[in-house]
Amino acid sequence: MKPDYICTMGPSINSNEMLIKLYEKGMRIIRFNMSHIDYDLEDIVKRINILKNKGYKIETLVDTKGPEIRIKLKENRIVKRNDILVLYEDLEISANISNLKENDILLIDDAQIALSFLGNKKFKVL
Repeated sequence: MKPDYICTMGPSINSNEMLIKLYEKGMRIIRFNMSHIDYDLEDIVKRINILKNKGYKIETLVDTKGPEIRIKLKENRIVKRNDILVLYEDLEISANISNLKENDILLIDDAQIALSFLGNKKFKVL
């Protein structure tokens, strides 16, 4: 019995020929990473459905990314350690920060940037 595999959709497998080859090797689930979608989702789902109608038992899995905090600087500038940023003056944050307490740390950009909440809409870059 062949093993069942999950394959993540991407440019290297985005053809009917490759999908069939992978199916023959044991792929039964195609995973869509919604964080890095670089293909026409509607087109690939239509093609998968055509293969399914031809008897290929392929399922789909949608991998959604959890909640993210996005920030946007009001002006293009380099931010350095110890800089103080003021919410709505220097930056916008796409999250409700009403529960932040002084000295709480806000991690941004997959934890590459850390901000310490100073209170009164102010953050210090760590």
